[in-house]
Formats: sequence, C-alpha cells, structure tokens
Amino acid sequence: MAIKPGFSDFMIVNEDIRIAYYYIPNPELYDFRPEELIGTSPLQQYQNLYYEDSTLVRAVSKGETTKDCVQELVTLRGNRIRQKSDTFPVRNGDRIIGAIELAYYDYGYSKVDDNENDDIRNAGAPLKVEDFLGKSREMKELRKKYRKVASLDSPVLITGETGTGKEMSARILHNESGRSEKGKFVYVNCSAIPENLIEGILFGIRPGSFTDAEEKKGLFEEASGGTLFLDELDSTPLITQGKILRAIEERRIRPVGADREIPVDIRIIASCSTPPDKIIKGNRIRNDLYYRLSVVQFELPPLREKREDIDLLCRAFIDELNSKGSGRNIRYADRAFRDFAMKYSWPGNVRELRNAVTGAYYEAEGDVLRFDDIRDRFFLEEGEDSEEHSFLEEYRETGEDLKGFINMKTAEYIRSNLKAADGDVRRAAEAMNITVKSLNYSMDKYGIRP
Repeated sequence: MAIKPGFSDFMIVNEDIRIAYYYIPNPELYDFRPEELIGTSPLQQYQNLYYEDSTLVRAVSKGETTKDCVQELVTLRGNRIRQKSDTFPVRNGDRIIGAIELAYYDYGYSKVDDNENDDIRNAGAPLKVEDFLGKSREMKELRKKYRKVASLDSPVLITGETGTGKEMSARILHNESGRSEKGKFVYVNCSAIPENLIEGILFGIRPGSFTDAEEKKGLFEEASGGTLFLDELDSTPLITQGKILRAIEERRIRPVGADREIPVDIRIIASCSTPPDKIIKGNRIRNDLYYRLSVVQFELPPLREKREDIDLLCRAFIDELNSKGSGRNIRYADRAFRDFAMKYSWPGNVRELRNAVTGAYYEAEGDVLRFDDIRDRFFLEEGEDSEEHSFLEEYRETGEDLKGFINMKTAEYIRSNLKAADGDVRRAAEAMNITVKSLNYSMDKYGIRP
C-alpha cells in the first residue's frame, strides 16, 4: 500500500541516539505523549524497529542520508503505522552530533490495528511449519518438534540470537494450533517498553488508577482465546515477571487500578536472547518463571551453524521479492555473491541475510544479484572479493571440525572489534552492525569479557 502525502512528524536525536526534540501533530497514532519521549531511544517506540534497521541509527553511526524510506512500524500496543521518511545526519565540522528525521503519513490511512491481521510482517497466507525454511539437520529437527507441540496448550520458551526467527517460530506455533481459530496472535517486544509502562500495557489500566488515567485494555486481554508472544521477556523487571507467572498459573489478571481480577484464556510463548545456560545465572529471569515456561523449549541455531541453508534462503528471498510486483525479475545470485554469503559470519543471522539480499535486489542493474551490489554494505574495498577473504586454507590447516573452526573465527572477530573499541561494548556492536544485546549474547556464549 503506497504512502500518500500528508502530515509529518519531526524528530531530532543527539549523538547518543536519544530523542532531543519530537513534534507530533497527531499523538493518537502513538502510545506516548511527546514529553514522555525526550531522552529515550527512538527504538523504544516500536516493537519491530531494530538497531541495525533504524535510519536514525545509521545516520548517526555511519553518516548515512536516507530518503523515501517506506516502513511499516508497530507501536507497543500493537498498532501498525505506515510511513515514508527522510533522515539526515547533523554535523558540527567533521563530527556527527545527531540526526533529523521527517516522517510523512495520511489521515485514516496509516494507522491499522495490527491485531486484526494474522501476520503483519509476513503478508499473505498465515505462516506454517513448512515456511520455516532449511535443509540442515537442525531445521529438520525444529520442524518436527513444531508439529509435535503446536497443538499443546503449555507455555513455550524460545531462545536464540537476534535474527534467528524467534517471532516467526511463535507465529507458526499459533497458526498451527486450535487457538488460531479462537483468538489473535498478539506480539509485544518487552525490551522496547519502559519499566514504568510495562504493567499497564500488559495487564491494562482502569480509570482512576492515576491522574488522567483512561481505560485501556491490556495485551493479556487482547490475546484472550489466542496467543501472547512476550519477546525478550528477560528484559522485564523481576516484579513484573512474578505477575506474569501468576497470570500463567491462575489464568487471571488484575489491571492497574482495578479492584478485582478478570479471567483470561491465553497461551504464553516467550523468547530470550540470553543463552539458556546463562538465563538463570545472570538473574535475568525468575527461576520459577523459567521452569514454568521451559516445559517446552526451542533453541534456535545461528545462521553460521547451519550454512547449508544459506543458498536456499537467498533463493527464497529473491523469489519473494520477485513476487511483490516491483517490475524486477532477478534470476539468481552470482557465484561471488553466494561464496561471500557462505563464508560471512552473519552476526545478525537470517534477518541480516534477508536485508542484504533485499538491498542488493534494489541495487541490481540487471537480472542477476552480484557481489558488487553488496560490497559497500560490508565495507569491502574495491578489488577485494570473497576468494581473497576465504578461510578455507586456514580451516584445512587447523584440523578443526567446521563448527569448531567457525566458533573460533567468530570469537576472534568479536575480540578484535572489542579491542578496537577499547572494550566499549556499544561501540563494538555499532562497528559490527549488530545490537548490543546480540553482542552480549555472543560474548556470553564464547566466554569473552571486554
């Protein structure tokens, strides 16, 4: 659906990518008042806006100017907003000190209730088990397990690095269950919600609970009959986790300011980016909640551990883009492109691969995706190619098995970026074009400390 010209938002962020000024002529599109946003990250406004995809982040960290960027964003309460935006870095001499974004909408056109749609980021038919693509042993085992547990009503815990498909897994489990006929799939990114707002968003608000409080239905109520997916659950306060546990066990919730509880009939699926063996040790999640959720548990492997799936995924992404009526028809990716894809570590996993293919698709001048179409994305100099960066000779010399070798090279890559950033995890994550959370996950996994 195209974006029509209309009213605009105006946002300024500082060099720490925190909102310094925000003009919203139509606040009913959002979950916050403008004054509540000052000093927060723009990523906190939306459930589906990630660090590596934000035009504001790229403007500040890389000096990129982005024009006519069409996005479909999901607010914390599940409302979908379609926008077109222009983003510009702000410089003081050679130094980037912030960024400005203008976003354009149209009345009655941009705001859509997310929960009226089964899958807002995967348009078309609802996702099924066979849509979780991959020919690797890990993917075959995951699909088999999905089919076994989809019809159960027990809670599910999904772990894995950012971009591995945790939300997609949750949607598949909902769509393959009887709950898809009775209720909605409701998604919430817990890490994007400020601590002082999370209970109201999850459990609802009743009038009189605080000054100017209006009645708002919580996401537990929205999901009644269906499935509630709590993404990044380990980022929620422990006191809120206790209330989530009680809601799971008793199937009742008490909205903020209410004098009585109300029944809810939902299935809870939760995700954590923290590795399973670190979840409890790091005090990120209550022991009792973890044990209640992990009755059924999925651990999604990173893309670097199932490289035999990369060609299949690239082909699927190209076919998907061809089917969207863009006027292009890309036949295949060239050998250099595929070689690079097979050897690159993909710290952002399947999401990063999809973004790389999509970027190359729209850069391509002919009907073939070429390695040159993504060279700039990975900061490779002219004349460098995938053969020159091949690790095959080194792999043969080490005598390691492939998985052990990949783990070794990944750990080396992380250490080198941390060293270049003087141990600053945030700067290292920016240099690697991944989220801080994803870098912390990998550091935990490989036992790396700054």
